[in-house]
Amino acid sequence: MTTADLDRDYVWHPFTQMRDWNDPSHPPVVIVEGRGAVLKAEDGREYLDGNSSIWTNLHGHRRPEINQAIRINSTASRTVPFSA
Repeated sequence: MTTADLDRDYVWHPFTQMRDWNDPSHPPVVIVEGRGAVLKAEDGREYLDGNSSIWTNLHGHRRPEINQAIRINSTASRTVPFSA
């Protein structure tokens, strides 16, 4: 089972047309890593992350001080907002 299969079976994307998302003729881009402003897909392609609405335009991905704060706070928070 692929990552995309698991996503289709278990994750609801509230701002996505699920009919389109689940269409096998349109395979999704599965992001497996982010560093700075670059996202890496499961197939090895890299993308510039232009999603400025979640602070990546200022901070990037995998900043050590932000990761540490997330680790500390993750024991108290149980919510993952898809609209962030």
